[in-house]
Amino acid sequence: FEWKIMTMTSKYGSIGADGDVENDVVNNNRPSESWGRYRNLIGTTLALVSGGLFTLNNFLINLNDVSVCDLVLVRCLMQMVLYTIICLYRSENVLPGSTIQDKCLIVLQGVAAALTFITALASVTSMAVPDALCIVFSC
Repeated sequence: FEWKIMTMTSKYGSIGADGDVENDVVNNNRPSESWGRYRNLIGTTLALVSGGLFTLNNFLINLNDVSVCDLVLVRCLMQMVLYTIICLYRSENVLPGSTIQDKCLIVLQGVAAALTFITALASVTSMAVPDALCIVFSC
């Protein structure tokens, strides 16, 4: 029996903790405990920063009377440009997937994420920010 350090596996392959495609095993087949704590600390920090930025963003939207349509358009354009640059740099397909079904599911996931974002922003402009955030974060 071998211990493996947090390996992410998908149909595209697995990625070890050090970024290699192989599995990480250290110190006589026992996982490094400090690496697990470090990853948990990073994950917790990123979650807190994300929640804080989301909350700050919603307060700024509510205070400045920003149009949700304009905000979503600017965000969409910025994400498309950044994602395309990253894909070109890595020599990857902009729309990965081997079959038409995979590509349709990826597009469907993007549409669902966009609707989630639009409705979250619309809720912030329609009601008090703390109430909207309570509903958004609890669902």
